[in-house]
Amino acid sequence: METTRSRLFVPRKCSITNCQTVEKDYQREIQNIEAKRTKMKQIEESRRQAIAGTREEQLQLQKQRKQDYDRHLELKGRKEHENVVKEKTFIKQIPNVVDTRPKTAPLSEIKPRETPRDRYIHANTSNEKRREYMKSLMVENMKLQQQREETRRREIQADKQPITVEHFHNRGRSFL
Repeated sequence: METTRSRLFVPRKCSITNCQTVEKDYQREIQNIEAKRTKMKQIEESRRQAIAGTREEQLQLQKQRKQDYDRHLELKGRKEHENVVKEKTFIKQIPNVVDTRPKTAPLSEIKPRETPRDRYIHANTSNEKRREYMKSLMVENMKLQQQREETRRREIQADKQPITVEHFHNRGRSFL
């Protein structure tokens, strides 16, 4: 008689019923593995969609902040330009006065300075930083999951160990 090995490498005698049960067990294992794989794919897809949604919202907020900041700079530049024009016209009205102040740049050449807040926003919206952050989250989640599994294993092992019961009459005399 030939012996075959199942997926768990347990030798069995090859009778018709054993081969059929081994085949059924193998098919069940394959179905379980496929079910787990599809479930993991669904979970991963939902995570991706959640991340993409938050990323789109972040981009919209970033665009809105940039527009607000641009409007602020434009208004500030206009006010400065109006003040300069008013001063020039006032100086021109007074005869024999020469304007020795340095000339200001036109509005098209005014560039906003990058503040520390802008640098922080830029650093957090870059793909590399976001990937590092997501990796750190995944590592933390994996560590937590491993800790949970270890505690479950310990609990199961503790439950499997036989409990020793000490009866009153088995104790020493010092107990009394």
